[in-house]
Amino acid sequence: MPSLTSLSPFEWFEIHSNSRSPQLRIGHSSTFTRSSSNIYIIGGANPSECFADIHSLSLPSQTSETFIWTKLIGEDSALRRYEHSAALSSDNNEQIIFFGGASTENNFNDVHVFNIPTKTIENWTPQDNKLVSPRTHHSSCCMQNGLYIFSGGFQGAKAVDDAELYRFDLVSHTWSCVPAHGSPPEQRHGHCL
Repeated sequence: MPSLTSLSPFEWFEIHSNSRSPQLRIGHSSTFTRSSSNIYIIGGANPSECFADIHSLSLPSQTSETFIWTKLIGEDSALRRYEHSAALSSDNNEQIIFFGGASTENNFNDVHVFNIPTKTIENWTPQDNKLVSPRTHHSSCCMQNGLYIFSGGFQGAKAVDDAELYRFDLVSHTWSCVPAHGSPPEQRHGHCL
């Protein structure tokens, strides 16, 4: 592998680590935190199982060119999902908010937070959680104390039945429909926001 300092911008290279990497998977989320220079991998699946774990990949620093994988949580039922979304909280850079996705049995519309320092999961799903339907392959982003969700998958190649933009308030833990003007995009899944 070339030295990290010798790489050109936008150059691909294979990383090597002496630590054990997660099992191969699809449908996982990957969230970067600048404050810790880590990438956090949540959930995912392979043909035989749906994962309920979180791994971190520590990126090299100015003094080390080593990539280090760490398994942070090995089994938590809230994590058993794939095709969900995850975003770093806009008001707390030590929290990753994840929403929706699917297990082998169901699609989800629940909201959870991974607290990085304590390595704990909290369920932030509202008691009355009917506004946003369960979905996969949707897009999300966090800003202004809110998690924004648009469209997503319902079943197979079928998208959910609405083109609304939803906001989950990170303080009150409530959903609202964001009034948007103009013509929204058609329902879709597998896009980014």
